[in-house]
Amino acid sequence: MTISEYSIRLLILASLLFQQRAGAQAPASTRPNTRALDDILGVWQSDTVGGTSARTTCARSPQGAAVVCEQRIMAPDGEHRALNFFLVDSASKGYLYYGLPQPGLPMTPTELTIANHVWTYGGLIPQRDSTYYRTLNDFSATNAYVWRQEKSRDGVHWTVMREGRVTRVGAPGRRG
Repeated sequence: MTISEYSIRLLILASLLFQQRAGAQAPASTRPNTRALDDILGVWQSDTVGGTSARTTCARSPQGAAVVCEQRIMAPDGEHRALNFFLVDSASKGYLYYGLPQPGLPMTPTELTIANHVWTYGGLIPQRDSTYYRTLNDFSATNAYVWRQEKSRDGVHWTVMREGRVTRVGAPGRRG
């Protein structure tokens, strides 16, 4: 099975699972707005940071309950592929992010906060080294977003570790 075939099968399975999780736990009136996920729809090209760049295509899942992004990452050690999933978590009335950096690895949820077109991934609990880590994507600009990865010892004061800019180079059709 090729990476593309595997990606398509995984996409279909993940889409079905996420749709079930997103829609089965709370009435529509208490669910977060799925349209907040529209910020990331499209085809994106990152700048190069530390010798690595990525081209990402993000579209709604077939039933519209999630956004699925396929990434082609060019790094100093070669090309890599990743799949990223964004969905509404009706149980917490928030959003979740799942990343699959390569086939066969486990996918663990990361809480995603969306406020005024700024997406914050993680940063809520300390990791094994007692440090908090988070990533922010700011979609406030039209057809581009800036991102930064940060760390903190106390979860309040943050230090930028890496940052960059991503430009929208195409927009696929929307569903849902």
